[in-house]
Amino acid sequence: LSANGNTAVFTAEDNLSVNADPEKLARVFSNLLRNAASYSYPQTEITISAKRLGNDIQIAFENLSNIKNLKMVLNKFTSNNVGYCYDSCHHINYAPDEDLLGMYGNRLMAIHLQDNGGSHNQHQLPFDGNINWNTVMEKIACTGYQGATTLEPMNWDYSHLDICQFLELAYERANRLDYLRR
Repeated sequence: LSANGNTAVFTAEDNLSVNADPEKLARVFSNLLRNAASYSYPQTEITISAKRLGNDIQIAFENLSNIKNLKMVLNKFTSNNVGYCYDSCHHINYAPDEDLLGMYGNRLMAIHLQDNGGSHNQHQLPFDGNINWNTVMEKIACTGYQGATTLEPMNWDYSHLDICQFLELAYERANRLDYLRR
C-alpha cells in the first residue's frame, strides 16, 4: 500500500465478531488488499466496511478512483454478503460514463451521497454541484435499496455557515433526497 501512497480504511460495527478460520480470513483480506493496491491509482484510499445482518456479516466495497478494482471484486465474490457502497462524488469524478448503479445496484448495501461542482472530491451538500440528483435517486430507487440515505459532505465550501446552520442544511438536503427516492 505505502509504495504508491495508498491507504486502507476498515470500518466495522462495535462488538462484531466472525467465527471463521483466522488464517484463511487473513489470507482473504490480504489478497483483497494486495489486489486493490495493485490496481489502484497512487494516493488512493481503499475503503472496506463490515456490518452484521442477522447472523451474517456483510462487506461493502466502495467505488473509488479505480473502478476496475470494484468490478474485479464484485465479479469474483458473488456471495450475498459481499456488496457495493455507492459514492456519488467518486462516480462523477472517476467513472461518469459507467452505469455503476445499473451494473451493481442489485448488490447495493450502503450509499455515500455528496455533490461535486469541480474536478476533485469537493464533498458538497447535494444540489450544490453538478450531480443530477433526480437521475441518481431514481436509479437508487430502482435497485430496491432500503437502507439509510447517508450524506458524506464536508463543510469546506460552507465557511459562511456555523456548524448548526450547516447541519440543518444537510438535514434538509437528505430529506429532499429521500423524497426523490420514493
